[in-house]
Amino acid sequence: MNAVGPSAIGQSVERADGRLKLSGQAEFTGDLRLPGMLYGAVLHSPVAHARIASIGTAAAEKAGGVAAVLVGDDLSDIDPYYGHALRDRPVVAIGKVRFLGEPVAVVAAESQAAADAAVTLIDVAYDELPIAASLETALAPDAPLVHEKRARPGRAHGLGDLPDADGNTCYSYSFRRGDTGRAFADAAVVVEGEYTFPAVYQYSMETHTTIARWHGGELTLWSSCQHPFLVRQEIAALFGLPLDQVRIIVPFLGGGFGSKSYTKMEPLTAAIARKAGRPVRILNAVHESMITTRRHNMTARMRTAAAAGGPGHRHGRRRRPRPVPLAGPGRGGELRLHQHRPGRLLPRLRRHAPAVDRGVAAGRGGPPAGHRPAGDPPPEPAPPGRRGPPRRQAPGRRPGGRRREGGTCHWMERTARPFGR
Repeated sequence: MNAVGPSAIGQSVERADGRLKLSGQAEFTGDLRLPGMLYGAVLHSPVAHARIASIGTAAAEKAGGVAAVLVGDDLSDIDPYYGHALRDRPVVAIGKVRFLGEPVAVVAAESQAAADAAVTLIDVAYDELPIAASLETALAPDAPLVHEKRARPGRAHGLGDLPDADGNTCYSYSFRRGDTGRAFADAAVVVEGEYTFPAVYQYSMETHTTIARWHGGELTLWSSCQHPFLVRQEIAALFGLPLDQVRIIVPFLGGGFGSKSYTKMEPLTAAIARKAGRPVRILNAVHESMITTRRHNMTARMRTAAAAGGPGHRHGRRRRPRPVPLAGPGRGGELRLHQHRPGRLLPRLRRHAPAVDRGVAAGRGGPPAGHRPAGDPPPEPAPPGRRGPPRRQAPGRRPGGRRREGGTCHWMERTARPFGR
């Protein structure tokens, strides 16, 4: 035993939640039951792009066990849009729908069966609009606009000043560093390609679930979310509440893998609970999570150049290079990330393009495996007990890792674009 307690090294340590989960005593959000709790069902749009001509809720409101029905008109007393990067998603569709599966209405009833039956009684008339189902279609000069108004920053956008509306382009980000033209002209090898990534759903055993309860002007949410503090901030801003009047409780989480990051079902559940005046639970079915909270598809174009001699790692500690400066095909070698904005079926903007280049410039400061120029000797074999070649002080660096002029620099050029609705 040491000064701070027993050591875990060399022995098996029991998980803090192991016994609860193995015995079935762990409670997830969907296991909770609050006094007077109602059950919610969501009506999703069956079309990708359309104006909402009318919504008829009379039959659903008269159905047995129904306590409340929520549509866009019920949110006129608040600013009903949210989004951590761009505040462009309504709690429910207002005026038109922008993607297949967008929530159009919500029913709260005494049982899940009653809510599921009542939501089918809501009558919505759609005037369908042209859709932008691919990147090329969305960026065409005559493309149908998905968002007519300028984007507004979210509570944690970090994108700087947002530009004026430019068709379906959501946001453009660029920077430049160094003489990219010379770097590519002098490179021993240049690797370029276009990479596509399909949309995926990060399948977890627990689907997205939220319970909302209003009490004396305060709101408590039990939710299967991965960013409770960001969700709390967004919910407070959405409903005009002081931050100390919003509480987010995350019970045991049945997996998420990023699909439960940021704000998802919380605004919808809080809104229907506010109208019903009672706690409400909304629990997604798997297909509902797939159409509203998936990771989006995209296309990335990338060009990487590497020098033949010298280290590729800036710190001189590894023989495997890491192309650090970024450049792109714009004027002056600038990196440009383009994204159009037709709702949640598109990728969120990230400050860097996806790391599809990982390992492209591996080797001895030059080409990847299978692309070594003739005459370039193979990497030295690793000594016993090591996983790679021995470390050496990198040319162009003083001892201690400080770089001096004349060191070799590796360059990378890439462009990332979404490829989705």
